[in-house]
Amino acid sequence: MGAARSYRLVVAALATIAAGLALATAPAAAAGGPAPRLPAASTTSLAVARRQVVSAGVASPQTERQLTFDSGESQQMDEVFSSPDTESESVARTTEALLNDQRASAGRNRLASRSDLQADATRQAEAMASRGSIYHQQMVPLLSKWDARWVSENVANNFISAGAPGLVKLWMESTGHRINLLDERATHTGCGVVQRDGWNWSSCVYAEVN
Repeated sequence: MGAARSYRLVVAALATIAAGLALATAPAAAAGGPAPRLPAASTTSLAVARRQVVSAGVASPQTERQLTFDSGESQQMDEVFSSPDTESESVARTTEALLNDQRASAGRNRLASRSDLQADATRQAEAMASRGSIYHQQMVPLLSKWDARWVSENVANNFISAGAPGLVKLWMESTGHRINLLDERATHTGCGVVQRDGWNWSSCVYAEVN
């Protein structure tokens, strides 16, 4: 009796799974075609670095935090850099304007654009597009390069059709990215966007510059 009962339970379970699969595919069948494939989700990441004053009074770079992931690999940005086309440049500059609008709405200071920050952000966007994944440039070296006390970066890839508004919306809806974008320490920004295969690969860097 025990074996027969177990057999009936297995059959019943399989029937339940089959019924669920049938319900999942029913709309596609009714439409006369395969079930639609959902697009891949947009992806974001952020990183922050700052100078930390040690007991001797000497400023030394110290990584503060980094969410999601860092590639951990040696990055040769100059080897993959290419100038953005006009549309990409337009999206990048619009992104800077929109993030400043968000800062103004939150009572924060507007950030001045810097060409060197824009160049480094664009190199990072190009590197991510070439690799096909998002990751951060090394943040600590930027402290000395920009003579900055604090630097951070938001990166993302999202659909080209979403444009700059969709990118800023992604970051504003994420707690960590929103904090980065609205941080009171920031004085300057630079955004870079590379468009490839239907995607915007984007980096916005923020810095507290001396």
